[in-house]
Amino acid sequence: MATPAGGQPPTGVGLPTINNPTTTTNNLDYAAAVHNSIGPQVAEPIDIKPIIFLHGEPTITWTKKEFEKLTVRQNLQYAVVAKFSYGRPDLYELRKAIPIQLEIKGPCNIGFLEERHILIRLSLLEDYATLMSKAWELRVRNRYFPLRFLKWDPWFNPEEETTIAIAWISFPGLPTNLFDKESLFSLATAVGKPLVIDKATNNQTRPSCARVKVEVDLLKELPKRIQINCIEEETGTVKSKWQKIHYDYLPRYCTHCKLQGHDLQGCWILHPEHRPKREEKQEDKKLNDKGKEKEEEDKGKQIPNVNGVFKNGKLIHENWNVVQNKNNKNKLQHDLNQKEYDTQQNHNNKNKDHKDNKGDKGTTITNKFETLVHLTDDEQDGAEKNAERSTSDSNLKGEDKTKQWIEATFGKSHTAAKIANSQS
Repeated sequence: MATPAGGQPPTGVGLPTINNPTTTTNNLDYAAAVHNSIGPQVAEPIDIKPIIFLHGEPTITWTKKEFEKLTVRQNLQYAVVAKFSYGRPDLYELRKAIPIQLEIKGPCNIGFLEERHILIRLSLLEDYATLMSKAWELRVRNRYFPLRFLKWDPWFNPEEETTIAIAWISFPGLPTNLFDKESLFSLATAVGKPLVIDKATNNQTRPSCARVKVEVDLLKELPKRIQINCIEEETGTVKSKWQKIHYDYLPRYCTHCKLQGHDLQGCWILHPEHRPKREEKQEDKKLNDKGKEKEEEDKGKQIPNVNGVFKNGKLIHENWNVVQNKNNKNKLQHDLNQKEYDTQQNHNNKNKDHKDNKGDKGTTITNKFETLVHLTDDEQDGAEKNAERSTSDSNLKGEDKTKQWIEATFGKSHTAAKIANSQS
């Protein structure tokens, strides 16, 4: 279907038709308003296609022209797909926000296509060119939702982006007699499908350069110049000129990710080293720095400066062998000190026992066999009596100490009961 000049809507597309003069669009629901504004276009009917089985599988075939007719019948000739990067509003909010915030001039139909994708059926070529020219941002309930627009394709796949994009091309030094729309569209066809010319070119206020917005395939090799020929009919003389084609901005496409915005050289999946590192927030960075300084100070306090390991509380060179050797020496010194302390305690205990035995009235002997030889029978009986007396005295001392502890802990009454029980 041919596109009308000047970006006018296709034949049969206009403003909402209202049969009842007293009825306004505000009284219509969304479905009725859309149906009245951009209802199915009148096109030649297409016959029902037969099913053919190939290798046991059913197949059906349409021609390219029939596909184009079906596209027009479903109002998809100017359809775009809105892709949301980080969440999206509800469909009801989108239907209110998109026409106003994106300044869509003609009627449009907005519907859910996939979780992150919304299908918008536009009725004007001008709206199509405007939405496809840049990235947008919607504000809904004090939240911002970034989105990009892609050309709708019958073979839409949510995992892959289309290779079709919009780009401005310029013709610097173009003869001014070729600044009309038909001539510029003829030149731009060498690059892609021409859409619109800019205002300065249309108003003839910039004769040095003409600009056209073109729909291009990012995977094709785009020409950098075009030859313009002028043939003199009478003589057949040809005058030629090579006209440069300048691309103001051409999006990149990655054949690995199937996404627009970067190429194979800048792909983060193929080249993860190109992925930019996340910058820490200023507050988090300060907290991390303080934590590191505190750890270094604690390390400096635990291990003093040994062979230049620490200096001014900061770790300048970690010599683990020196620190480990020092820890081993400290452990060995501790063991030696403990052993010396235990030896001294044993010696003191022996001296104390020796003094206690010396203070008793019994006989102190150094060789029991020698004593038995020199003692007479009477002396031996006296020594045994003295030993029994010292033993009974020590038992009495132990009972007195036990009695004192019981009285201090439980009282005198409990002490008397305890003694009575022991005697019984």
